Amino acid sequence: MAFWSQTSEHTHIIGQLWDTKGPGNFLVSNGWSSMGFGIPAAIAAKLVHPDRPVLACLGDGGFLMMIGEINTAVRLGLPVVFVVFRDRHLSLIRGKQVRKGYHQDGVELFGPNYTPSDNFFGAKVIVAEDEHAFRDALNFGLGGAVPLIIEAVIDPAEYDHII
Repeated sequence: MAFWSQTSEHTHIIGQLWDTKGPGNFLVSNGWSSMGFGIPAAIAAKLVHPDRPVLACLGDGGFLMMIGEINTAVRLGLPVVFVVFRDRHLSLIRGKQVRKGYHQDGVELFGPNYTPSDNFFGAKVIVAEDEHAFRDALNFGLGGAVPLIIEAVIDPAEYDHII
């Protein structure tokens, strides 16, 4: 089962390519497109379906909106994998600014001196800078008994070639 926030460039790509293998395996915020939806939705899904693996995919902006709820997953001991696509921007807004020829303003999330943490509110963080590292982290998280955050480092320029 997967969840994510509907307000990021990655959402358009995942929505087109994710093979859900049946109904009820893929939930997404739509319409209101609430940033951060993935974290509380994944926690709720794990509470309702404790026997099923749960994965939440979020942009780094959406993750920052609801990061405090990671502690809920830790306190409840819920083995949810939170994949955070770290592209360092509010990419959907950035992309719209670029396409309309506007100055990119207010969309950068982290400065050049950003250093990843090894945990957030008690949840282990694994930084994945390539596909191999991501697959290893994902397998580790899906086999674990506690929440895990995978910080997947991506280049926001890649969206321009795909979308």
